[in-house]
Amino acid sequence: MKSLNDLAFRFFRANPFIVLTSFVSIAIAVSLIVTLSVFSFNAKQSLQDEMKALFGEQDLAIVYDSNGPAYDEEALFQLAAAHPGTEEISEVFVTRAFVVPLGGKVYTVGMGNDDLVRSRYNTTVDLDHDSIAMSEQLAHSLQLEIGDEVEVENGRFKLVEIIKNIEGAGMVPDMVLFSLETAKSFPSNAYELTTNALMIKAVPGTDVVSMAMDLQKFDDRLRIDVMEQEDFVKQNMESLTVFIGVMAVLILLVTSMMVISNFDLLLYKSRNQFAIMRAMGARTKQIANIVLIQSTVINSAGTLMGLLLAAVGNQLIQPLFGRLFTIEMEGTTFAWQVAVPVAVGCAIIIQGFLTVPAYKASKALPIQLFEENEKIDFAHSSRRRNWGLLVAAISILAIVLGLNSPDGEGGKALALLVGGLLCIVSLFLLLPLYMAPLLRMLIPTVQKVFGKEAAVAIQTMVPQIRKNTLVILSISLVMTITVFGSVLLNTLQQNGLTYIHKQFPTSVVLKSRIWDSEIPTMELLKKVEEQFPGQKVYAMSDSAPGDIQLEGRQQEFGYVLTDLSALDLKGNEINNPISEMVVSEEFAEKHDLQVGDSYQIGVYSNTTLKVEWIDQMVIGAISPTMFGMDAMMDWKATQFLNEFTTFNSLYIDAVDEEEGLKIVEPLKQQYPELQLFGHQKSIDEANIMFLQRWSIFLMVLAALVLSVMTGVCNTLINTIYSKRKEFAVLRTIGVRPGGVGKVILTQVLLYIVIGLCFGAICGFLLSWIILLIDPGKLYVNASLLWSIAAAMLVISVALFVPIGRKLGSRKISLEVLQDNK
Repeated sequence: MKSLNDLAFRFFRANPFIVLTSFVSIAIAVSLIVTLSVFSFNAKQSLQDEMKALFGEQDLAIVYDSNGPAYDEEALFQLAAAHPGTEEISEVFVTRAFVVPLGGKVYTVGMGNDDLVRSRYNTTVDLDHDSIAMSEQLAHSLQLEIGDEVEVENGRFKLVEIIKNIEGAGMVPDMVLFSLETAKSFPSNAYELTTNALMIKAVPGTDVVSMAMDLQKFDDRLRIDVMEQEDFVKQNMESLTVFIGVMAVLILLVTSMMVISNFDLLLYKSRNQFAIMRAMGARTKQIANIVLIQSTVINSAGTLMGLLLAAVGNQLIQPLFGRLFTIEMEGTTFAWQVAVPVAVGCAIIIQGFLTVPAYKASKALPIQLFEENEKIDFAHSSRRRNWGLLVAAISILAIVLGLNSPDGEGGKALALLVGGLLCIVSLFLLLPLYMAPLLRMLIPTVQKVFGKEAAVAIQTMVPQIRKNTLVILSISLVMTITVFGSVLLNTLQQNGLTYIHKQFPTSVVLKSRIWDSEIPTMELLKKVEEQFPGQKVYAMSDSAPGDIQLEGRQQEFGYVLTDLSALDLKGNEINNPISEMVVSEEFAEKHDLQVGDSYQIGVYSNTTLKVEWIDQMVIGAISPTMFGMDAMMDWKATQFLNEFTTFNSLYIDAVDEEEGLKIVEPLKQQYPELQLFGHQKSIDEANIMFLQRWSIFLMVLAALVLSVMTGVCNTLINTIYSKRKEFAVLRTIGVRPGGVGKVILTQVLLYIVIGLCFGAICGFLLSWIILLIDPGKLYVNASLLWSIAAAMLVISVALFVPIGRKLGSRKISLEVLQDNK
């Protein structure tokens, strides 16, 4: 008796092509998912390393120089050290010292010997009163080695460390480092511009911006630098991780369907042997073990190969990704600590899918195994139909609930998402049941238009629908992903650009990170106006609650303060900014407000706990371009200034956006909560993010098409070869060899076209449902859809035309003896 392992591998040897295609599909999927996961990890790590190289472990720094105001340094140090967000603090003193061999002054830093300051300047050796460290370039210029002495200022010091790659840390090339006490003791400090800095490492989880604002209260003239990545970089990496996760799920889903299809084909060829083994006394557990061994070997080998392919391709692919995402990836190694768990996770998920056909094959009785191979109808079709209709009804209910949910709430998005996915699931459940009747209805028309061979092709397809359902659904799923992904990415890009244009009435915008900002609005406005003479500059407050006395009732609304004369009011002019206000078109239509109407305006008082009516205001203009606010008043209407009308944003119509951003950049040091945005810069960032995700999406699609077409062609080839006797019969009744090829090609193209059309319908339907969350125009990348469809059709034609010719030219006497296995 042969062992179960021997039997399992014997079945493998009898079906090498099926095993190979399953193996390749898994390897491609695992390799792609591992590559994307490793890239995401390395990209985040590279950004963290870059930040650490630039700033060390410090999160913020309090900076003041000798030309500025005099501070109580001890009180400032104690305040910063006692802040609950401070984990570690270190003082640094910056000056310029005369290096005698050089004959000039060099950038000089006085520092302690703690870990925080060492991480900033990349030193490892303690410095005392007679030792120094020096940048590599300066040491090379002075021909100094470690242990040599050098004269600086009025003393001689021993060189104990040469700092390498200091340029990469963002420092000036020539630099000398002393102990803090030594640097402070130089007589030249009396007439040199010196700078003190308190480097602070924050407790993990601390909001460093809020911490900087707390420290700013010591003196609002303090300069506080916050060491953080740009918001664009952080948001880009976060959304990229989510996008890669979604792509990984789709890859696994398509691959699993394709592998199940191949594995079902393998079981189809083995069921007769399983039935004989069961009849001879084999137990269900033994059959299950054979199938389990087969699926595990295919899965394990494919996963291992995918992992090795990802590792081998790492040095080629990661730098390409790095250039695409403008991240330095040349020196990154393959992150095995990420790759191995991801690969194992993929293997477990795929193995879970493969357990279903293995379980079904092991539980059947011998006669059932024989019958299973010859069935042409779906088992439990009525149950499948009922489930499909039930899921469809639930999806319609979820969509209706979503459409009737209030905008801006998570319930609407969740309901539409669930409804859209369930709708697609229901269509995938119901399509196979109605495909055979649909094909039968097409036969007369096809015969008239394309001839009898095409009609015969459709007629012989009907009994094969059950066995090839996964072929059609796999193609449909790839097309659904193509349509939905491309529509979603293109629509989000266009909507994002539209949103950016709405958010930028000027080229440069300064916004507060927080609500209830303490930035003095008029003081900041005056500073910026001085830097941009003759250019439009205006500020806007946070939204404040107000009440308007309408006829017979009072209505709450929100208003902001701004410079009404700086706004484009589409032909309307504000003549008296003190007593006139502008309302949004939506608010005016809702409450029947007209230009020239006068209303009593009030605000709620926290002191009296009731609305206090302030003044009579006239509707001076109705604006169609106001978003997220009901009304605007002018800063000159001082009667409406209160604790709510704090600084929100400042708009600068700079002639040169890039230069304008450089001019206002120093304001972030005085006001840490400020964020700077440029119109063109925001557009460029949005386009970069789209290009990055689009590139990954195209790569995923290419892998999916390759994987799916490998499995589809394998399944269809086996299906065609199993029908060789039928083709021989057609030959005996007058069908020519070329006609056999036409029958085969017609069947294959019908499978592909049905899958593509159904997938396109599902993709557009899912896109339409999901985009009901934020209704708007759909943007379709037609060239991508046609390219994917053309690629699948070309592959099919190129492969099956030779196969059709080969089968059509075989001897009929030999072909009729085939057993269809």
